[in-house]
Amino acid sequence: MLTTSRDFPDISSLLEGGFTEETARLLYAQGEEIAIFVMMQLAALAMKPDAVNDVHPSEPSGSVAPYLKEPPKKRCKKPGAKPGHKGSRRPPGELRITNYELWCHNNFIIHNS
Repeated sequence: MLTTSRDFPDISSLLEGGFTEETARLLYAQGEEIAIFVMMQLAALAMKPDAVNDVHPSEPSGSVAPYLKEPPKKRCKKPGAKPGHKGSRRPPGELRITNYELWCHNNFIIHNS
């Protein structure tokens, strides 16, 4: 059940096979050094956000970092005006005053009064 390298168990194989109480007792029986090594490796693995603690489904999307989110789905329709569509606009006004003209008019009144 345990794959070892340099007499230490492989943590990923422990997690894939299911870490049970029996597995924990087998590791404890191998000695204090192995048990401490496994506990330290599991603690380090728990601190990694992508390894074990992935984004929880009930977590609000605003609190998930953008690089962890899936990319949005692509649009099927092409953007822009479609051929043959007449379109719609407001009718042009009779008198249009730009902001610049309004500014000039107000400055003229202020400075000449």
